[in-house]
Amino acid sequence: MNTNIVDFGAKGDGKTCNTQAIQKAIDSCCQSGGGIVTVPAGKYITGTIRLGDNMDLHLEKGAVLKATEDLSEYNELGEYPQNFGAPSEQWSYQHLIIAVKKKNVSISGHGTIEGCGDEFYGGELHKISNYVWQYGYYTIAEGAPDRPGQMICFIECERVSVTGITITNSSSWNLFLHGCEYVTLRELGIFNDKCRANSDGIDIDCCRYVTVSDCIINTGDDCIA
Repeated sequence: MNTNIVDFGAKGDGKTCNTQAIQKAIDSCCQSGGGIVTVPAGKYITGTIRLGDNMDLHLEKGAVLKATEDLSEYNELGEYPQNFGAPSEQWSYQHLIIAVKKKNVSISGHGTIEGCGDEFYGGELHKISNYVWQYGYYTIAEGAPDRPGQMICFIECERVSVTGITITNSSSWNLFLHGCEYVTLRELGIFNDKCRANSDGIDIDCCRYVTVSDCIINTGDDCIA
């Protein structure tokens, strides 16, 4: 099945929040046995979306999934038991894309997943040494709430693929895998400002059979951890 998010009311105007429309497209696809959920060219503002079994979230060239700064559009903190944040580092338990205990799940294409880091970073520029954040690092802006945590999360999933896309402007780690098996990460471009702490490119935790290849990663923290 090939499902287009526009057919479910999503608008790529860079203004409309499309969380519900995108989720309806995903749910419809998965309830029909799976397939491709297409994001066509345009900028689609969204909060948390949840991927399902046997599906590919496909971002066409020119497509941007842009994280909203409205925290009410994100998941509840206790949505799944494995969820965690780091309040001491000022990032929360909220995420843009979540897949928990899913099989045959992928993100592909030549589009972009863009976080909302520019809405949260911007506090004091801290300097440590010439070897650790030699240009300094930013905290969140004064008075801002904790920024959203890991932007794309695969939790205890099997047969995961993320290929071709660009990931940028995350407010925390860009791509997080926890307890997953049989994972392919290929031809990704991951870019965050060099002065944004906690902006790891790819974090791989308690996983097996993971291949990372042909990626360009330039962030303000660990590239691969």
